[in-house]
Amino acid sequence: GIQVMIYIILIASILLLSYIKLNGLKGYKIPKISFCNELQNEIIQQVVIHCGGDPSKLETFNT
Repeated sequence: GIQVMIYIILIASILLLSYIKLNGLKGYKIPKISFCNELQNEIIQQVVIHCGGDPSKLETFNT
């Protein structure tokens, strides 16, 4: 179980660092929040599409 958690943390760290580099952001805290918001919106949009809904009617959760 510990090895799985280490892999999950490494994958999440690599994704976050890639997001920061690709978007030319600085720091860690605000880019992490932005990354989480964008990921949440994308997941919700894909679930709505999978269930046959209209993703254009969704509100985003970026605050």
